[in-house]
Amino acid sequence: MSKKILVIDDEPEFRSTLKDVLESKGYEVEGSPYLATSVGWGLSGDYDLITIDLKMPEMNGIDVARLYSSMIPDTNLLVISGYLDKDSVESLEDMGVRHTLAKPVGISDLLKAVGDALDS
Repeated sequence: MSKKILVIDDEPEFRSTLKDVLESKGYEVEGSPYLATSVGWGLSGDYDLITIDLKMPEMNGIDVARLYSSMIPDTNLLVISGYLDKDSVESLEDMGVRHTLAKPVGISDLLKAVGDALDS
């Protein structure tokens, strides 16, 4: 059975590219252009991995990660953002998020980070 991944990102091109790359490697990938919809899907607990952007117009990725860490603690989270800094990484680690990746990201780094997050 393939691993199921949810992508939460406000950038349509990045979301689409991420979906295409991961699907080409056999993952089942979902994501909605409506961020609140994607966040709601994540709460179902049906995903092996959820990727989260930090800076989005309608919500803060740190808050989304905090919600998931408390509500679905067994779901692996990977934060992929161009706004990762020492403080945000520390905040994420404090809530149990161990996997982060800085944008822009290459395909090999992305696949390694996804594999590491799924294996944890």
